[in-house]
Amino acid sequence: MKILKYVVISIILVLAITAAGFLYIWSHKGGAPFKIPKIIPDLKIAEVHLTRSVAGRTEWELKATSADYFREEGVTRLESPEVTVYGNGDKRIELRGDEGKVFNNTNDVALSGNVNIVTSDGYIFQSDSLRYSSGKKVVTTESKVFIKGKRMEAEGVGMVADIGRDRVFVKKGVKAVLEGTLK
Repeated sequence: MKILKYVVISIILVLAITAAGFLYIWSHKGGAPFKIPKIIPDLKIAEVHLTRSVAGRTEWELKATSADYFREEGVTRLESPEVTVYGNGDKRIELRGDEGKVFNNTNDVALSGNVNIVTSDGYIFQSDSLRYSSGKKVVTTESKVFIKGKRMEAEGVGMVADIGRDRVFVKKGVKAVLEGTLK
């Protein structure tokens, strides 16, 4: 009976030491610990209207049906955002999507889901997602993009639209149809 008691105690001791060893190794693997994203916003706002101005000039204007502000993450999540970006002179582009984010530190805006861009020149762009860089004044996407304009239609993958220079660059897979006669 004494031998059985020592065997049981020995097995329990070995299992406890093994479990402690696994816990120690697992908790000290290196790298950042797993962080659960915050679900509840620090501030929730309905019917948002936000304007970004630089040196007395309106850079962009944002409207959304609601916004959830997450201070620690540095982001404001938007529902049904509409962003108007003002370019040179009276030029502007209007960006719309199902949802979006404003990155609070940079004032960059990202839109996703049924993204539409309409320019004051009459061009229409469609994509799944895009990002507006406030510092560079550039709209970019890595997604497929469709473009309709005066007497032309085009599509491709990836796009850079430089608002300051009024230039659009489609990165790859470009297909275009031009209407009219060539002289």
